[in-house]
This record gives sequence, C-alpha cells and structure tokens, in this order.
Amino acid sequence: MIPRIKVGRGITGAVRYILGEGRDPVTGDTKDLAPGQTTRVDWVGGTGLGFDIKTAADVDLARRIMEFDALNQDSPTRRCEKDCVHLTLAWQPGEQPTREQMEKAARSALKALGMENANAVFAAHNDEGYSHLHIVASKLNPDTGRAYDLKANYLKLSKWAQEYEREHGGVVCLGREGANALRDAIGARDAGAVLHSLTQQRATFTAATLERALSKQIKDEFACVQFGEQVLNHREVVGLADREGGPVTRYTTQTVLDSERQVSRDADALVAGTWHGISDSSRANTLDEFATIRADQRAAFEHATGPEGLALIDGQAGTGKSFTISAVRSAYEAAGYQVIGLAPTNAVAQGMGQDGFQRAATVHSEIYAFDNQRTQWDRWTVVIVDEAAMLDTKMMAAVVTNAYESGAKLILVGDDRQLSSIDRGGMFGALKDQHGAAALSEITRQYKQDERRAASMMAEGNFHDAIAIYEQKGAICWSRTQEESRTQLVGRWTAETEVAPEKSRFVFAYTNADVDLINQDIREVQRYRGVLGKDHVFETDHGARAFATGDRLQFTATDKKHGVFNGAAGHITAIEGNAITVQLDGKQAKHLTFDAGEFKGFRHGYAGTVYKGQGRTLDQTFLYHSDNWRSAASYVALTRHREKTELFVARNTAPDAKQLARQMARVDERRAASTFYPVSHRLGDKAGTESEAAPQPAVAKVEEEQQPKRNMEHRQEMALAPTYGLGR
Repeated sequence: MIPRIKVGRGITGAVRYILGEGRDPVTGDTKDLAPGQTTRVDWVGGTGLGFDIKTAADVDLARRIMEFDALNQDSPTRRCEKDCVHLTLAWQPGEQPTREQMEKAARSALKALGMENANAVFAAHNDEGYSHLHIVASKLNPDTGRAYDLKANYLKLSKWAQEYEREHGGVVCLGREGANALRDAIGARDAGAVLHSLTQQRATFTAATLERALSKQIKDEFACVQFGEQVLNHREVVGLADREGGPVTRYTTQTVLDSERQVSRDADALVAGTWHGISDSSRANTLDEFATIRADQRAAFEHATGPEGLALIDGQAGTGKSFTISAVRSAYEAAGYQVIGLAPTNAVAQGMGQDGFQRAATVHSEIYAFDNQRTQWDRWTVVIVDEAAMLDTKMMAAVVTNAYESGAKLILVGDDRQLSSIDRGGMFGALKDQHGAAALSEITRQYKQDERRAASMMAEGNFHDAIAIYEQKGAICWSRTQEESRTQLVGRWTAETEVAPEKSRFVFAYTNADVDLINQDIREVQRYRGVLGKDHVFETDHGARAFATGDRLQFTATDKKHGVFNGAAGHITAIEGNAITVQLDGKQAKHLTFDAGEFKGFRHGYAGTVYKGQGRTLDQTFLYHSDNWRSAASYVALTRHREKTELFVARNTAPDAKQLARQMARVDERRAASTFYPVSHRLGDKAGTESEAAPQPAVAKVEEEQQPKRNMEHRQEMALAPTYGLGR
C-alpha cells in the first residue's frame, strides 16, 4: 500500500481532475474521451455528506457543499486557505481489492489523519497497472467549522500503510518500517534510538545522512542543529576517517564496533590454528579428478585446503566459484571430514546440494540447529559458506564464533562487490582486508569475450567502459518513459521466447512494485498465447493473485514440511482446489505440491528483484532499469547471463549512456565500520592528538594478551590436534 497526500487550494479543481480523463503527459492539456473509449473512472463514492454518492451529479453536489463550507468558516481572522486534501491510495500491482475494501481503506486512512468525520468524495481509476483510489476531502471539520490539524500527516499515513500491510498479508515495503522507527526516535528526541535506527542496516552513517533525517522531522533550524549535536556527541558515537590521520568523514557506534571486533578476534583465533591441512598426495588425487581446474582456481583450492582454521576465497561473478568449492569439498571428504555447505539464501543452499554437498542448508537454519544442539561441529568439520558477503554482522559472528569454539574449519566464499545483507554487514570485506583471500578473476560464465571484459570492468568499478560495450553492441534499449520501457521489455521477451522457448530466462527489476507490473504484463502474453489454463485466485503474502496451469511461480517463503524453499521457482503443472503442483527448475526438476490455503509465500515467477538473482546463472536476462540502481545491483544483474543480456532504460531516468553508467556506478556504502580509522570527534576534543596521530583500522589484529582467556585455553587444546592426511 502506497499512500500519497497533498494539501492545497481548490476543491473544485481536484474534483474535476478525479472525474476527468487526466492530462496529456506532453502538452499538459485535459484529455477528452475518444469515440468508443471507456472512461478511466470505475466508480465514485463518498463519506460524511449525509447522502449516497453514486453519480457524477452526486459528486458535484458534494463539491458545492465543501466549497460552501470553505467560504463560511467559523474563524474570519484565521481562515484556512488551503482547504483541499487530496489523498491517493495505491495497492500493489496484481492486488484486486473490491469496492467495499477500497472504501473501507479510504475511511481508515482518513481516520488515521484524524478526519474520520470529514466530508469527502472517492473515485476509483483504472488507467494504471495497479488499483488506486482518489479521495478529495475538505480540510474543514464539519462539526467545528475549523481546519483539521494535519501536522505530520505523511508520518501518520506511513504508519497507517504499514499496519494495513500487516493486516492484509504481510509487510511489502520493508524500508518503511525502518524509516518510521527513525522518525519516532527523532520525534521523541531520543538520541540513542536515533543511533540504533541509523546503524540498523548500515554500519556507518554520515553527518549529511543525519541532517537529512532530522530536517524532515524538526522544522526549527536551531532545534534541528541542537539535537544533531546531541546525537553526534552521544557517548556511543565513534568518529571514523577514511585514512590514517584523516578528518572524520562518517560515524558509527561503539556497539557496532564491539560486535565487529568480536568477529575479528574469533577470526584471528581460527587463523592461528594449524591442524586442518590436507597432505600433498591427497590434494593431488583430488586435482586429478578436477582435471579442468584453472590456475587461479587451483591456487584458491590450495589456499582453502591449508592448515589454517579460516580461509577466504574472493570470487568475481562468473569465475567458477562453485567448481572450486566442489574440489575443496571433495578433498576434505576424502580425508574423512564432515563437510557442511551453508548459504544466506535457500536458492544458493539448494544449488550447493545439487552440486554434491551431502549437507547443505541456510546459515540461519544451521545456526538455529547448532544453538539448540540439533547439530554438532568439531575439529573434523569443515564449514563452507557460499555468498558469504551477503551475511549480516550478526550471522557472520555466529558462524565465526561457533567454528572457533568447536574447532571446525571455516571457508568463506564470496564477492563483496555484489549485493550485501539487508541488515548491517560488510564483515566479509573486513576479514578479507585483515587476512587476505585467494582471488578468482578469470570469468567464464559469459560466452562472449567482450561481455567477459565488461564484467571484469564492473568488478573494478569501471561502469563507464562496461556500459559502452553494451551500448556499442545494441544491448541497451532506450525509450522515453518507464512505462514505454516496460512495454519494450515485454515485447522483446515475447519475441525471444517465441524463437527459443527452451532457454532459461528471467527479468530483473529493482523494486517489488516493478516486478509485479512486469509479471502481470508477461502473464497477459502467456494468456494470449494459450499457454495458461483457467485462472484460480489465491490470497498470497503479496495480495490476491490469479494463477493457472502453465504459469511461472516463485516461492517467497519457506515451508520445510512440504519441501518448499524461499527463492525456488518452476512451472505450475496442476491446480486442484487449493493444491498447487509445481515442477521446479534445476537439475532434478522434481515436482512438489503445496496447499495454497495454508502456505501463502508465493508469487508469479517471470520476473524478480535483483536480490533474488544473486548466485543464479541463466541463458538470457532482461534488465528493467530504474533510478534506484546502484553499483552492487548493476554488477549482479549484468553478470547473471551466459548468452545474452539486454538492458531497458527510460531516458527520463538516464538520458544517455554516460549518465546511465554514472548512475550504475553509485556506491551504496555498506562497508563494516571496522574498515575505517577511529578518530576523536566530540566537541571539546582535539581530533588528531598525539595518541591518535596514527590510528589503526578497527580490525587490526588483536594482540595475544588482549584475547579472551577462552581463546588461550582453546588454542592450547587444539594445538594437540592431529595433522590431517596422516590418518584419523
């Protein structure tokens, strides 16, 4: 649910707009119905006026009543000039609320604003790819003749929309929750809570980020500056510099640094172990089985099978990380180890299972089992975590600490250029800086040499030359608007699937709203082709959706009882009542049946977010660009394909290839706080004092005497462990 509100003058103008056919996007002139064209107004309604509103004439009478109230206000000295409240409620694409549900939502939104008794008219429009309702209300309270207090109306509506989503299938807009928590903390002038909100999803923040957040809520400039200083001088705040002796460029909290330093300490203890090595003869036997292994993969294999308790492999997208991991797994299994494959997502974990891991699971499920003593690691356990850069700090700490305390070996494989965790993370990059990593850099996923070169350029941050390669070969499809871009994408998808329907394809977009629109458009193509059977409407976590045999379906939640995992996708082969049978993609292509009356975590699977695509390899991809794209999302989206990718761009978001590359190169700073240099910053302190002249990165190796006592005891115990490869 996305609410929008505008308070201004002119009830008459607003009513004419919601009853009309809109304006021409180029000329701005009011549009008239062409012969045979159907109006965009599905129905009209209203509330508070004492009579039913069923026709345009009823709406006009309501308009005159509201205008009369505006002219006859009780306060002649403090008149309300901006007497019109125009509120719009937009449902997610694919949701199909009834008129009753839309009217109920309208009254609920007005109540959230304190306008439950307001005079208002409604108009539902059908001119967009999603259901939406316009509400025009008088700002004057009919009971008092005075204006409603609409202070903080946006915040009130945001919280209302958040609750509406919770009550109608689950939260869709995750960012809204964090933003509302931050607004509440600012409103309460709670500096500690502000810091918690600012560091919930990122380890660091800048003064500009804080200023923007405060200025939206605190309109008095002096009060805004004063509270900003209070936040930055909080006892928890630590100033950070980008280089030794440099000025403060961003901030974090002591809590964040403490959690990261704990990961660093346990990682140090793992690296100090020397009992996980494999003999040269065992390595040679494994390499004979993997005869096609490249030089960089071989170096990574030898690094990962060394004696240390921690090893990192830094693999660019499409460099054969899975093949390298398989060789490492095979070597350790041959030496008598229990090898466990873990991943941040179910899709990647299932891929590890298909690649030969006898035990493969998500990090969350394995840590839960470990904490509840349902699984056990020991010195004969090797834990390999794929896509480790996607782990948030909390999960990384759990993995590293459990490996250290149990004596297991931990191998982290990832790429911190790609998408990271939703919550605060960045520790893969910090550990890579601290301990080094074996690098995989020879790209093999893309079949064409120029596209391999483009992928390497993006890994180095050079989006300008990478985009130039795709522009030169005609892989960037330009259009005027986002809607035209989407139409062009669906048309290209239609043509490509007609020629070679057997190839694996997927459409990547940035937001769930864009994903839903593209899914609906492609589904209409499939309906026209006769691919789909009879529609069956199911209530899902994403709203009411119609599904049919032949549809693509993607799971967005997990139900282990029925073998359903978040991220899995496939084709619907049968629907009987609430029972949906899906043939899953992948090497095994197994069938599963689930009860859609009980399990609601699924959506159409023609398109998905870029985040869902990390770790996937496809024949062809279609990328729907928007101004939300940043470097990590761009890098992931443009490196999923083997054969072909096409990027669909609207010129009103990026006018040319140069601006497109500049947009796609924007970095969303998600590095760990401990990769920066701590600096004194508080008022009255002198930054750059002698004691701080040469600060060390916060992840600098912890000296032996600083290690917790348990580290020393554990090292003494593990020093007696046998050297692997010599027998158990």
